Formats: sequence, structure tokens, C-alpha cells
Amino acid sequence: MSSAARALVLLCCGVACATAKPAPPSSTVSTAAVASNDSTASLISFNASPDIFPSSWADATAEPVPLEDRAWALRAVEAGLRKYPSRLLSENLTGVFLVRRLRVRGISMGGTNGRSRVYVSVGSIAAGSTPDRMEKVLHAELSSILLRNYRSRLPLDEWLAANPAVFRYGRGGTDAVRSGLHSQKSDDELLELGFLHLYGTASQEEDFNSYAAALLSGDRNVWAAAAKYPAVLRKVKLTIGFYGYLDQHFEVSAFRALAQLDRLPAGDPLRQALDADAHGE
Repeated sequence: MSSAARALVLLCCGVACATAKPAPPSSTVSTAAVASNDSTASLISFNASPDIFPSSWADATAEPVPLEDRAWALRAVEAGLRKYPSRLLSENLTGVFLVRRLRVRGISMGGTNGRSRVYVSVGSIAAGSTPDRMEKVLHAELSSILLRNYRSRLPLDEWLAANPAVFRYGRGGTDAVRSGLHSQKSDDELLELGFLHLYGTASQEEDFNSYAAALLSGDRNVWAAAAKYPAVLRKVKLTIGFYGYLDQHFEVSAFRALAQLDRLPAGDPLRQALDADAHGE
């Protein structure tokens, strides 16, 4: 069954996918950061010992990242963190743990988060893992922390209004992963419904995560979808509005710059469509 077909089934039965969101940690972080000239390094750690997790995550496990994958992973995460104003990071984030084979509640995860910590599973670059994927996981997980801390600044009613009337979000990450419903591949039918991928149908939080990750990583695909599908455009605007409340740095122009949209030729269809929308045409 194609992802589009599965999406149509999901709209009827209300089952979807998500990353698991364990209970937040209650203690402060010991970063054990690797050396770097970037100030964001104080937040980053390759520590994979059990004590990086809160005591309530009794079954959480991780392995150390092999040395050959540490340098590129560090650069990817630092690049992602530099996109946030330092004030916003200092008020909301105490650590980013880069590990291998992250498991929580018996489920293998690409990433998860606690009250003020982000955990990212670093794959092998030799096996196809990429800095872009790493950065997207960082943004997705950090967006959950920000959403919890400033939830009232994302109008839920407007977000839900962008979805089809018959749609209901799913039952969360653990159920989704166990059911195999965690695809992050884009699909035209899903985009038309307002979802960047099947994973985003898990919950409103996961849906928001997908937009935050795409916009902050500079993914042009989300802008191309916004130019074509009204539901995607609505969620793009709501996501940018949320981040704009957090800091004035996050203007529409800043997100466009991340995707280097202004470097597109003046006659490029994507640039024309986005410029028309910006001017209310």
C-alpha cells in the first residue's frame, strides 16, 4: 500500500504515527562537551551513560557515537543551534546529547526530548546518515520543548482548521513506531491534506515538529509545497508566527534566507508564487 493510500485510511480510522515523548527530566545536565570554537559547544555532549536520562526513564539506553562520526555530527548540530538567538537557547535548552542506538520504552528512536534536553541518535555517515537529517532531528525535538513552554502562542484552533474536517490525529509515537507507521517520505496526497509526511499525522505536536524542522533546516520542499497547497501554506505561516513571537529574529525573511529562496532566478515558478503570496496577490 502506498503512503498516500495509507494516509487516506488513516483519515478514516484516526490512527497515526509520532516520535515518543517521554516524561521530562527533573535534573540539570552535565554537558561534557567536546572541544569547539563555537559557543554552542557548551550545550553538546557525546556522553551516553545512563545518567544522562532522568530516573523516570528507567529503561532508556544509548551507546557512544564512534569517533569517526563525531566531528561531522558536532558540526551539524552546531550549525543548527546557531540559527537560534542565544537568549532563546539559554532560557529553554540545557543540553543536546549525541548518542548511538537510542532506545526508550523498548523503541529505537532517531531523537527525543525532555524538559530542557534533546537527545539525537547519530547514524553512521558511511551507512548513509547525513548532516541534514541530523539537523532536522535537532530542530524537531527542540520545537517540542518550545511548544511546551509557549503553547499558547500557537493557535490550536487555526492549526486544526487547516486539516480536513474528517481528520483526527493518531495515538502517538510508541504505537506508531510499533505499527510501522512512521514514514517521513513526502507524498502529494498528504501534502494536499496539509501534512509534510505520514509521520506528521501522529499528533498536532508531531505535525508542528515536521514544519519546524523543515523551515529551520532551510528545506525548499516545504516552500514549494506551500506555493501549491493552501493547507501547507497556512501551517507554514502559523509556524513562522510562533517563532516570530519567541524572537523578532524569526521573521519571514529569515526563514526565506535559510532556504536561500532569494537566490532563485526572478522567473523561477517557486519564487514567483511565494513573492505573489507575500504581496497578498
